[in-house]
Amino acid sequence: MFFGPSDSGAVKSVHESLSKLKVPHEVLKAEDVNKRFDALNLPINYVCVLEEGAGILRASVAVHALQVNFACTVVLQKLNYNVRDKYITQNRPERLGTLIHTLTLTLTHD
Repeated sequence: MFFGPSDSGAVKSVHESLSKLKVPHEVLKAEDVNKRFDALNLPINYVCVLEEGAGILRASVAVHALQVNFACTVVLQKLNYNVRDKYITQNRPERLGTLIHTLTLTLTHD
């Protein structure tokens, strides 16, 4: 979701880029955006380029997730894990050590 004044070059650029790349999207007037998304109250002269795969992140929640991710990385490094991917999906003890699965790699520790 990208919004700004209807005469904004940035908004036009986003719309043109999505169109050029054939990414499905909508261009909405402020009135339509405000009806569709209760949390927003855009000025009447704004437009919004909405890409359905996009969303809104709450800054406080995103920052907290990064802090937790960083803390986990520090702990794993102190335990001598070689950390390349911080998105842990599974952690279980194994007979010969600990096995940690992440989204893109597996970490082992003996």
